[in-house]
Amino acid sequence: MTDSSNIRLLMMKIRISMLWIVVLFSMVFRDLHEFFRAGYVEEMLTMEVSQGILVAAAVVLLIPIGLIFLTQVLSVRVNRWANMAAAVFMIVAIIANNISPDFDDVLFYSVGCAALVAIFWYARAWSDNVATIHLNTASSSAELTPTLTNS
Repeated sequence: MTDSSNIRLLMMKIRISMLWIVVLFSMVFRDLHEFFRAGYVEEMLTMEVSQGILVAAAVVLLIPIGLIFLTQVLSVRVNRWANMAAAVFMIVAIIANNISPDFDDVLFYSVGCAALVAIFWYARAWSDNVATIHLNTASSSAELTPTLTNS
């Protein structure tokens, strides 16, 4: 593996993880922003929410959280498919959840969907022939350092 392919692999993983952070923040801050809407807290206190809906909401939030980490550790082939599938699922979930949006919801969801489209695009364009970074564990220290090899 060449130095440039090691760097490309690392940069792609960082780029996609950063996009998952954008998705997560847009979702969380959209939810927090709703607390400032008049009557929202009262509406939430009177609404009965089933355990299934709470689990579904948790899954939707855990997908970006998990993929921030998993993008860094999965192999390229698994990474591509996991990121593309999760991005499509998240776009569908955002659209399905967007029943009667107001302007701020549209803004937050647009940012999230744009990041998800970028995740899908980058993952789809990710070359299968880029291997993983080899870690040098032969040193006397306990830390792992990337080894850039010339091929």
